[in-house]
Amino acid sequence: MAAGEGILLEYFDTKVSKSLTTFSEKPLGSLLRRISLTNGSLACMAVHRAMIALSALLRYGDCVQTQRLKLSAISALGASARNGVSPENAAQHVSAGLILCILEVYAHSDTSYQWTWYIMGVRDVVAAVSLDWFDSQEDLSDLSDWVYHHEVLSKFSLRHWAPEVAEKSQSTHMLDLPKRAWDVDPRLVPCNSMQQRNNALRTLADVVDMVVPPSDPRSSSPEYRDRLRWVRDHIEEHLGSDDPNLSDPAETMARLYRLATLVYLGRASGQAGPRVNAHARAGLRLLGRLTECTRPFALIIIGFEAETDEEQPKKWYLTLDWPA
Repeated sequence: MAAGEGILLEYFDTKVSKSLTTFSEKPLGSLLRRISLTNGSLACMAVHRAMIALSALLRYGDCVQTQRLKLSAISALGASARNGVSPENAAQHVSAGLILCILEVYAHSDTSYQWTWYIMGVRDVVAAVSLDWFDSQEDLSDLSDWVYHHEVLSKFSLRHWAPEVAEKSQSTHMLDLPKRAWDVDPRLVPCNSMQQRNNALRTLADVVDMVVPPSDPRSSSPEYRDRLRWVRDHIEEHLGSDDPNLSDPAETMARLYRLATLVYLGRASGQAGPRVNAHARAGLRLLGRLTECTRPFALIIIGFEAETDEEQPKKWYLTLDWPA
């Protein structure tokens, strides 16, 4: 390993890894390092190269070194895939794919949709061995949670930004965006224990699947409106404690996500009102108590509800805690 790469690996361990967590705030840095060091296979090499490529991006920007490391990771991952995916190397393929997805989002999220292909690749790997298998492995359940988190957020992103990206893709003769649903394959359906650990995330996934814009004829049906009310009431019943002294970061993030989901549900369905405004204010108060927020969905949905001068700094300066 070159000296410069050693510095980047140290940067990953000390800085970047702190930002890689599951939805329940479990750190993933040490797990990813262990996965990359399992053996000397191409799959392990792909994880290692992807980690230092992400470090290079976050430390130096999208420079030649970043591109070289990224291409090296992709090459190793592709070579490993040609030899087949199995339980012995599935964790490496998933880890490398998700790290490359994050790298692509931060490097080219406004000009490229290539991150979606990494998500699709991860789905294929998970389907090859089943999500239940990942969750049954004592040291890989956190990895399966990470997969689920990315899947839900990709569903939200494609729902609201895919039309714009598709329009760009037509002008540049790119392929259409992948549209395969997560739940089509039974091997990809989260097991009960996984859904319980990620309950607030599952709620968001259900809302994204259900809600339609006010212009959609389905929005005027009594059944749909009744369903909206039931979902809203159900989320409100499970908001969790608003105790400012609550020290459990997972519970805090779950409450923040539920508040953001309620705001999103009201705004996206055209059913906003005093209750939505109250949830937005509660979310802003909760954001105000945090020193950092590494969850883009909650930050975007609640942050843009800021209206007063006191709230505006939170709207613009409370940012994702990526290392500088």
